[in-house]
Amino acid sequence: HMGIQNKAESIQALRLTYGVDKNEVLFVGDDVNDCPARKEVKHLYAVNDAATALLEIRDVQLKTKGGAGVFKEVLKRIHGN
Repeated sequence: HMGIQNKAESIQALRLTYGVDKNEVLFVGDDVNDCPARKEVKHLYAVNDAATALLEIRDVQLKTKGGAGVFKEVLKRIHGN
């Protein structure tokens, strides 16, 4: 989420609030400040034009650049359509 400095902490708080295991969480990032989210999610996706540091630790590199329909690509990957 934009404007959140400590994304890992925020994801952990949301997981605990809603009783979601980290194995059920997918996170899409684009910049270095998204790297700490890695420890709180099972699936780390990076947009095509993400920062190198994030690309080095991602599970999936999307074909779509940030802001160009990323959510649509993620849904297609999840649902296989």
